[in-house]
Amino acid sequence: FPSHDTTSTPTQTQPPPIGVLWGTTTPVAGISDWTRLNFAEDKFYAFRGAQTNTGAYSFDGSVWAPVTMNDSTFWKGVAWGNGVYVATGLSRLSISTNGTTWTNKAFTGSSLVNGPVIFGNNTFFTVSDSSNQVAYSTDYGTTWVSTANAVLPNTGIRHIAYGNGIGVLVTRGNPNAYISSNLISWTQINNPFQGQTQLTGIAYGNGRYVVASDNSTNCFC
Repeated sequence: FPSHDTTSTPTQTQPPPIGVLWGTTTPVAGISDWTRLNFAEDKFYAFRGAQTNTGAYSFDGSVWAPVTMNDSTFWKGVAWGNGVYVATGLSRLSISTNGTTWTNKAFTGSSLVNGPVIFGNNTFFTVSDSSNQVAYSTDYGTTWVSTANAVLPNTGIRHIAYGNGIGVLVTRGNPNAYISSNLISWTQINNPFQGQTQLTGIAYGNGRYVVASDNSTNCFC
C-alpha cells in the first residue's frame, strides 16, 4: 500500500477585522492627558486636555513625535485641504504646509471661535463652543472671516464632520442637526436623533455619518 503522510496540514488563520485587536503606544513620554485625536491628510494628531503648546503626530498611529504649536492653548484639532494644514484652539488659529511647523493667523472679527475645524468645498470652517460665532476661509487659510450665524444655537459644545459634499454639525444640549453644502450657509434639521440631546461626537466614513450620545445606548447613522 502507498504510504500516507499523516502530518496535519496547518490551517491558515484569517486576520481579525481591523479595529478588533488593539495595542498600546505612548505619543509623548510622561504625558497622559490626551483628549483630542483626529486625522488630517497623512497624519494622526493628538492634543492634550490642558492649556499647552505640546501635541503629537504620527504617520501610522504607533510611532509618535512631538509637535510644538506657536501658542499655549486648548488645541481642538487639525484639518487639511489644498496643501494646507489648519489647527484651531481656544481663540487660536495656526496654518502649516507640512503639518509640523506652524504659523499663527488672526480672525477678522470675533476671537470666540474655539471649536474643531473641517475642510470641504474649498473652505475651512470652524465654530465656537460658547456662541453662534463661526469662522471660515476660502483662500487656503490665509484670511479668515468670523461672524455670527443666526441658524446655529448660542450654546453647547460643537461637533462637526464633512463628507460626500455635506458638512454636518451637532451640539451638546440640542436635539437638532445642522447641514451645509458650502460650510457657510447652514440649515437646521429638527430632532433627527429620537429626542437625544447629549450629542458627544460625529464622524464620517465609508459613505455614512455616525453620531454618538452619552445618554443613550444607541448611535445614530
